[in-house]
Amino acid sequence: MELSDKPGGEKKQKGGRLKQALKAAKSTLNLSAEQDQKIKEIFRSFREKKQAVTQQDGDTMNDNLSSLKKERKQQIMAVLNDEQKKILKDKLKELKGSLQ
Repeated sequence: MELSDKPGGEKKQKGGRLKQALKAAKSTLNLSAEQDQKIKEIFRSFREKKQAVTQQDGDTMNDNLSSLKKERKQQIMAVLNDEQKKILKDKLKELKGSLQ
C-alpha cells in the first residue's frame, strides 16, 4: 500500500485502516479460502456503493459514507470467528495508536 498525503500533513494509508489491519494481520488470521473470498466481495461491494455515495453533497455524503464503513466492518466481522475477530480488533487498535 502506498502512503498519500492527507490535509494537515498527516499520512494515511490508501484503502483505510480496516484494509490495512486485514493485510497486516493476514498471516495470523489464517483465513479460509471461503472467508478470504467473502471479504474480497465485501470490499468490492463497498467500493461500488462508495462511488455512488461520493456523488452526493455535503452532510448527506458524509453520513452515508460513515454508514457504509460501519456496515462493511460489521460484514467483515460476521465472516470471522471469535479468535480472528480479536486479532483484527487488536490490530485496528495498534494501527489507531500508531497514527496518533
